[in-house]
Amino acid sequence: GTYYGVTAYLLGDNLKTKVDQLVMPQSVKPFVASRVDDKFIVSVEASYDSGGLLGKMGTYILPASGENPYIIEREPYAIAAGKGSLYIIKSRASYVLVDTQNQTANWLYSMDRSVDYGEFPAREGNCDSFVTYSTVKDPTSGYPASVTVRVFSL
Repeated sequence: GTYYGVTAYLLGDNLKTKVDQLVMPQSVKPFVASRVDDKFIVSVEASYDSGGLLGKMGTYILPASGENPYIIEREPYAIAAGKGSLYIIKSRASYVLVDTQNQTANWLYSMDRSVDYGEFPAREGNCDSFVTYSTVKDPTSGYPASVTVRVFSL
């Protein structure tokens, strides 16, 4: 069978140092992956007949210490971002904000009248602020009229 993996390297030494590695269950393909602090955030965009926990569609926050993962059972649309215990995961036209320390989840909705799937992330992985952008339709014509950028401090 085929096994897919996710590997984190240090950028400061031209990718010579491997920081961590995750091997997915047999035949389960990661859609996108990022790393926030010591945790992998892996999204799977399809459900598989095999693969156990990681074989279901969703986004997984995987602690390095062997703790139980946090699972967001929504179809993923972009690479996750975050800082510390706060993770931001895009799901269709909104974002799920997960705070693993306080074990809470909240929603960040797209700008009103934004086109297609709403806002898109301009940041990914570890970040101090989360930035989104969206094309917004004119209220009278319905055609794209402006681009809105929003910044959220983490």
